Amino acid sequence: MTRLPLRLRPVVGEPGHGALLRLAGRNGESRAGWFATSLGLDYREVLTGRHVEAIATRAGLNPGELARFSPDIDAPTRTVLLNGQEVALGDWSASSRRACVACCAADEEEARATGRALDWAVAHRAFLDVRSIERCPIHRLPLHNCCLGCGTELLWSRAPLGACPHGCRLSSFNARGDLDVSLERYLAARIGFGPTIAMLLLDGLPYRRVAQLLERVGRVELLGWTRRLARQTPEADAAARRLGFEMVSDWPASLLRALDGILLAASEPVGVEEGIIARYGWVYPDWLAVENDEVTALIAPIVRGHAVLNGIVARDEPMLGHRPPPTISLTAAARLSGLSRERTRALLEGAGAIPDGSKRGVAFALEPAAVAAATTAQKTMGLTRESAAVLLGTSRSRVADLLRAGLLDREGKHVAATSIETLLRLLHSKSRSQPAPPSAVPLPRACRGWGVPLAEACEAIVVGRLAVWASPASGGLSMLLVRPEDLGARRRQLSLAVAARRIGIHTECMGQLVRAGAVAI
Repeated sequence: MTRLPLRLRPVVGEPGHGALLRLAGRNGESRAGWFATSLGLDYREVLTGRHVEAIATRAGLNPGELARFSPDIDAPTRTVLLNGQEVALGDWSASSRRACVACCAADEEEARATGRALDWAVAHRAFLDVRSIERCPIHRLPLHNCCLGCGTELLWSRAPLGACPHGCRLSSFNARGDLDVSLERYLAARIGFGPTIAMLLLDGLPYRRVAQLLERVGRVELLGWTRRLARQTPEADAAARRLGFEMVSDWPASLLRALDGILLAASEPVGVEEGIIARYGWVYPDWLAVENDEVTALIAPIVRGHAVLNGIVARDEPMLGHRPPPTISLTAAARLSGLSRERTRALLEGAGAIPDGSKRGVAFALEPAAVAAATTAQKTMGLTRESAAVLLGTSRSRVADLLRAGLLDREGKHVAATSIETLLRLLHSKSRSQPAPPSAVPLPRACRGWGVPLAEACEAIVVGRLAVWASPASGGLSMLLVRPEDLGARRRQLSLAVAARRIGIHTECMGQLVRAGAVAI
């Protein structure tokens, strides 16, 4: 006569390792490891979610339902899959067993009502292995990993689930719970326990990111300003998660208020150092600057907007994932205006074109329209010879030559900015459409090499006696390319370098002699 196998009643949310301990109690065996070996299973592998189908077959349970709540560990990504939810590997643990005394009492009460033995009445639920769930979402009691009577640690190696290794019934310590379990109810619902709770900010994140987001947001309020984030204890993480869950219900106003508190605290110990690191403390270097995940993508725009509002960073500064609209740098603005960086900055500051939060030594972006408006206003007052030389890409003495030749106009003691633009357009209109020959070089360089006055070369281009080509890669007069031999042919003489070599002097000395009139040209 064959003995009928002992089966189990199904329990919603039970994992494979919980079913194994119930099956051991059903068969009168308290040693879970020995019982697993008798079934041909490795007990340590059972705890990590393996052999679920074999356990379900022997216990008479649905393999698919048992596998849903059994852990599926992915070591490379350090995640555990529970009912389709990604739980961080560090947030899940089967190293010690946790239990709710009220759940144990409810299971035993049901067993008495149906006439079942208490040795296999108590079941384990998968949410008990998730460490971010600290309280029972049903009975509002804390979860314990030790016996409340004798203090003995609850082990997976001993059955039944309703008693500690010394035999104390966990249900005997049942009490009425009154703890706030709103966080636990949401987290438990995410992995299939209880009705779904809608949280718009959290619902789009995987479970492992939800716990991370709540901890980080809660720390902003709890810790305030500090230079570096100290190592946090499990108790501190739990407090941060609970506070973070309260804060997300008033999002993002709650985070902005916490950031206001950080800035208020930062003004005392750091002496109001400028910059996002000094003002926000640990929030930026220990979190936003090193992480690149879904949580940072949610928080970074809020922190950046707060920093811009308080004048800590510039509006278009490319940081924290912000992609500014088309802008130009201060160096480019100086090049366009023909002024030095210092004078350009002073000009833009006077026009209010430099955004709040811009700091010396830190690159910042400028709106092209604001720069153009400020520089146009400056140009209407005329340019100094130094500024005109920068725009033309030549020297002040060459600008003076152009003024004497009438190619540039005066505006009082300054150079008319409009005449510079007119001259460049006129010279560019004389350029040939064919590609420039390989020997062509920028006009200022060719004039220096052959000792030809720049004003004379420009006049030759205007009347069509000197061939010229345009180069889009350069600005000012350097955008005009000429062949040095064309300049030499016009002079019917040698280049400065050749003439200097013939009489044994330096090229610059030869140029000085030519300009002084000591050598005929």
